[in-house]
Amino acid sequence: MSAIMGVNGKLVFNAEDGNTNQTVVTNLTSWTLDATADVAEATIFGDSWKNYKAGLNDFTVTAEALFEDGLTYGTDIPLTPTGEVDGLGSHTDPSSSGSIYLELWLGAAEANGIIYGPAICTAISFNTPVDGVAKVTYTFQGTGELQYVTTEPTYS
Repeated sequence: MSAIMGVNGKLVFNAEDGNTNQTVVTNLTSWTLDATADVAEATIFGDSWKNYKAGLNDFTVTAEALFEDGLTYGTDIPLTPTGEVDGLGSHTDPSSSGSIYLELWLGAAEANGIIYGPAICTAISFNTPVDGVAKVTYTFQGTGELQYVTTEPTYS
């Protein structure tokens, strides 16, 4: 098995089939997906070890991109951190509700893997360090199930 070069990864907002508002994040430098599961402690008196029960699954995504001259907030920076996500395949304009469906591409081709799921954009942060370049960071909270495919996802 060979390693996948991250240089070809990408992030797509509003990825549903036929959506005319699809946006591939420009100047993307990285994205991170954290998938977690809640656990509840179920230890009782007399146990020698703690016991836990699996709970609900959850995910968050953070994506970082370069912010360069000529980019416009609201046009080239396409999301506002508000709103709710509709179900799979029913897109709402992100400029009014924040609704998005994310595709996280692991490489340049579908065969490298695509992770996708519904999410809310919860934050947009700008960072301009004195010794580096200006960046914009998006934070997303998942609102449903993550899927993993090696072909272009089909939304219904």
